[in-house]
Amino acid sequence: MNILERCSAPVPELFRKLRNTGLILVGAGSAVLASQLEVAHKLVNIAGYITLAGGMIAAVSQLTVREPVPDENENHEQH
Repeated sequence: MNILERCSAPVPELFRKLRNTGLILVGAGSAVLASQLEVAHKLVNIAGYITLAGGMIAAVSQLTVREPVPDENENHEQH
């Protein structure tokens, strides 16, 4: 399975929830980073880490697919 097939394959329910959570984190972190308000330096650092973590969670979750479970009968027929 190549990367394009993985991106277009269906994603399991748990990883869809994780992907959406990651995208929410990216949005929240980006909003803080793009704001024109004077915020504390520590808050900007935390927002950067939240954005990075959210992006990584979303990317890994999108590329996770459920592999088909091999049938036990197929294994016995090959031997």
